[in-house]
Amino acid sequence: MRRSRAIPVSNASHSKTTIGFLAATALGIGGMLGAGLYTLLGLAATSTGSYLPVAFAVGGIVSALSVYSYARLGSKFPSRGGAAHFIVQEYGNGTIAGALNIFQYLGYLIATSLYATGFAEYVGALMGNTVPPWAAKVFAAAIVLAFLAVNIIGSRLVGHAEIFIVAIEIVILIGLVLVGLHDARPARLISGGGQGTLGIITGAAVLYVTYEGFGVVTNASNRMTKPRTEL
Repeated sequence: MRRSRAIPVSNASHSKTTIGFLAATALGIGGMLGAGLYTLLGLAATSTGSYLPVAFAVGGIVSALSVYSYARLGSKFPSRGGAAHFIVQEYGNGTIAGALNIFQYLGYLIATSLYATGFAEYVGALMGNTVPPWAAKVFAAAIVLAFLAVNIIGSRLVGHAEIFIVAIEIVILIGLVLVGLHDARPARLISGGGQGTLGIITGAAVLYVTYEGFGVVTNASNRMTKPRTEL
């Protein structure tokens, strides 16, 4: 691989640190929970059957390689641009970097729409599925605008909000685990099902998307005190 061209990075943003280690960790956890655990787990379970834990392990091992790359790149080029900035560092401010980042930007838009729609469906289910389709779309758009406003206000608010939300989610998940243990059936872990080896590979690929929430941490690297060690 050719050596990346170093494009100057402004360190002005380092003068005002607004993201701490705990907040950055919460960003990653929140990204993983929202990006996949609530939307993709059922799909992975369908293809893997009782081998879902194996798919989690495979997806985690593969994700570790990406985690390492993101951590090294984020510490080398701290910027709120994250992966978009890494692409520019490699290919320069040209057509290739522009095309790849446009593709990535569209992917973010689609993902945001997916999460907002999923959240709106959850709200509709809690209300007994009495919400008309147009109202669900309005609610989904409102969710996107609300979080956009949080980001515009400042990264400190984002960090605090993420810590609060993730803390609530973890408490809820622990509660669900404790309640589920009462009706747990260990025999199902060896009952088979799924689509064999292909199903495990497919499930691991789906769960890789779940792990990908770690990528948002690098977008906060320029707001960290010591990104080289904290990342």
